[in-house]
Amino acid sequence: MDESYKQVYVDPSKTEAFVQKKWRSTEAELFESEKELLWRILKNDQSLLDVGCASGGLYNILRQKFSGLRYTGIDIDSACIEAARREHSGATFLSGEVPDARFEEDRFDVVVSLMTMSMQPDYKKLIQELVRVSSRYVLFDLRLKYEGPTIVDRDVSYFYYHGSGIRNYYIVHNVFELLNFLHTESLHLKSIRIDGYYPADKTSAFLPFPKNQLMTGMICLEKYPKGERSAVKRSGGFKEHADRLWCELAVNLPGFEKDWF
Repeated sequence: MDESYKQVYVDPSKTEAFVQKKWRSTEAELFESEKELLWRILKNDQSLLDVGCASGGLYNILRQKFSGLRYTGIDIDSACIEAARREHSGATFLSGEVPDARFEEDRFDVVVSLMTMSMQPDYKKLIQELVRVSSRYVLFDLRLKYEGPTIVDRDVSYFYYHGSGIRNYYIVHNVFELLNFLHTESLHLKSIRIDGYYPADKTSAFLPFPKNQLMTGMICLEKYPKGERSAVKRSGGFKEHADRLWCELAVNLPGFEKDWF
């Protein structure tokens, strides 16, 4: 990440929101789509990496349901990490960003990154890294649309980050571009699930299209077990290959038709 761009994530207004105001530190503050997938895949004896953990709000929520969860959080904001270490002695908190050389392949059972991906211009690299360090599940949220290409342009699709006065990326992904990328062989995905909806609340972001076309999506990826990845056969060119049976797909978005992809 560019050094000048990093400053947006350590702005005092962001730190205040997570440390003093304890934003997103209770179950009631999670979106229903986040809870549905988290409760579906988490188990008490798993290891979990939380990318963009801020001051450990998600850990505060998860420890009440999964007391045996082995939690590691990482965030670029060292003030948030220091606060998390003071408050949560039962977890590991690291100051830094992903990719991180401290994490080997298949290190964690579950990797989660909430409220971060729509701000990452190099989102492909980040998704690849989240998948690399996970042995099974990856969860993250995105902003989605059907029409037009994915928008990665801080001059035309943006929001002002907390109280910083700084424009930050507001990346909106074309659903089909996203699905195509997630099916690439290097990710070794056994299943892809997208649950989404048109949000009831109006976004503060500036968008280059009508706001009623914006969807919020939760993505759940499952990797093939390590011993099975090299045996997966992908093929194409004939109609019998159109179902892409090597990867199970479930898209639960408003208006999405199964034969579109």
